[in-house]
Amino acid sequence: MTPTKTTLTFLKICLALNVLAFINSVMLGAFAFSTAMQAHEFITSPQYKVQAGLSPFFSLGAMILWGYCIYFYYKFDKYFKGGLALLFLPGLVSPFYFYKVIWQQKRPLQNK
Repeated sequence: MTPTKTTLTFLKICLALNVLAFINSVMLGAFAFSTAMQAHEFITSPQYKVQAGLSPFFSLGAMILWGYCIYFYYKFDKYFKGGLALLFLPGLVSPFYFYKVIWQQKRPLQNK
């Protein structure tokens, strides 16, 4: 029930991109909304353009990881709390679900 080695490697890369997407969104939010006077200066700065350009790349990896977690949940694991959390908080829960359930298998799968 574990993914193949190449799939697991690809999902580890997606996990890293998910973490980078979270960090990038926090940084963009913190810098852009620090003060109303500096927000315009930050949006026109080259740093914002680089971060905003990397956001879709990071988000794509996060979406792939989330999609695989949903697939794994419905195929192999029917744990009620995990499914609700994956549907309502996908960006926050999918890295933990991937690490604990798919990669490390910290708990037994419940497929009824």
